[in-house]
Amino acid sequence: MRKAIVLSLIFACIISFPSYSKVEQMSKNKLPIAVKIIPFNTPVWSMFPVLRPASFGAIVGPWGKALLEIITIDGKHLKADRFPKEEFEAGKDIGVLQQNPSELYMNGNRILYLLDLKNKKKLSTYFGPIKSFSNEYDQLKIADGSKHLLLGSFTPCYDEKYKFLNHSYSLVIEDLLSKKRLKSIPVSSVSGRYKEKDFSSLLPPPDLAFGDTFTIYREQAGYPWLAVNNGLDPIDHPLQKILNDSPQYFKDSPFTFFISAAAKQALVITRPPALKKNQLILIQWDKAPAIIPVPESATDGLLPNDYRFTLSPSGRWAYFPCGENAENAQYVMYLDPALPTGFLGPFYLGFSALIERATWVTNPEGLLLLCKGKLYYWDLSQFKAENLSKSAP
Repeated sequence: MRKAIVLSLIFACIISFPSYSKVEQMSKNKLPIAVKIIPFNTPVWSMFPVLRPASFGAIVGPWGKALLEIITIDGKHLKADRFPKEEFEAGKDIGVLQQNPSELYMNGNRILYLLDLKNKKKLSTYFGPIKSFSNEYDQLKIADGSKHLLLGSFTPCYDEKYKFLNHSYSLVIEDLLSKKRLKSIPVSSVSGRYKEKDFSSLLPPPDLAFGDTFTIYREQAGYPWLAVNNGLDPIDHPLQKILNDSPQYFKDSPFTFFISAAAKQALVITRPPALKKNQLILIQWDKAPAIIPVPESATDGLLPNDYRFTLSPSGRWAYFPCGENAENAQYVMYLDPALPTGFLGPFYLGFSALIERATWVTNPEGLLLLCKGKLYYWDLSQFKAENLSKSAP
């Protein structure tokens, strides 16, 4: 998830920016929450948030014998609720953010599943219009849970007649109960390269982020940002306008971002050409549009990277590593548009490591990091933003 100052002369500023004095002061502190370390010495293929209290979802176990588990944190112990293997043969699947705690959509990369967690039954298996293991789903969200509709990006390597397509990305709406595609639009609608077949020019995946009722995307760096609603109809959106009106940050740069729709903020890791290094940027559009670069001093001079970069389901917390070594320093940020800067932190988590998996607990809100057979868990519900805001000089 998203007091004017003078920015670096590198950039020409078209939008006003708030002061960073409080942010820089607080960022030098560790997160004021004790970490709980829990042994978790088993192969883990994916981890993802679920709505069950104090829990997360995971695919665990040796390859070929892996199981889907909903794992509850009980003190310093883990209690696993296993989904039967005969109902769901797990691989590297990852769960789609839930709307209903008893239903779980799983993205198997090439196959979509709808699972009944309460009765531990598989309700649907969907391969897309063509049962080809070469076609792939990328990012997904629930477009309408009552109708069992998923919206996401899709890479059809073969068309309806099994002719090869070269990375012709599209946005699709899939009906998992009826097992049919309701709508598809090409991501490459600007360039017109929707059915390119030239192996020499493989296209990168689109830059894309989901809001609650909208999706922002572009074909690739250099192309305009577009917006659609949950019916894949074109719309105008304030975030789309900010991205297109700020080419010095967002036009020709590599881009990873998440949207906090409730807070009307987006958090971006990008690499502006003039800066020639990664930068963390918060975008706001609730009141006056604002682009708020997070200063390097807030992360002790270390540059953010997008490895495991993620936003909590509530849109209130972001996790990201900083550094260019194999073992990066770990940071979180607290996001709140009511704050003068829109955020507090970043807060150092107290260690540097190569994180294998990262996910969130939703109730109470918490962060989970997996590293070398251990789960690091922070109960973020203990965080008191008002105390830090008052104590900052």
